[in-house]
Amino acid sequence: MLLCVVFLLAYGVAAQALLYPNAEPSFDILYNVVYHPYLSMYQEFAIEELEGTQQCSAAVPVIAL
Repeated sequence: MLLCVVFLLAYGVAAQALLYPNAEPSFDILYNVVYHPYLSMYQEFAIEELEGTQQCSAAVPVIAL
């Protein structure tokens, strides 16, 4: 069980960091770190959230080099 929790949290942190690199620190991040990997473990994907929105702004760079 502990091994499963370790992999679940590791996947959740990596996925959250890759999907939302400019997210403001909040408790929603902690919720998403556990919630999304737990659902994906049972093949229940939040497709609505993964599709994204068309409201992206080119004024803010995603990754500053």
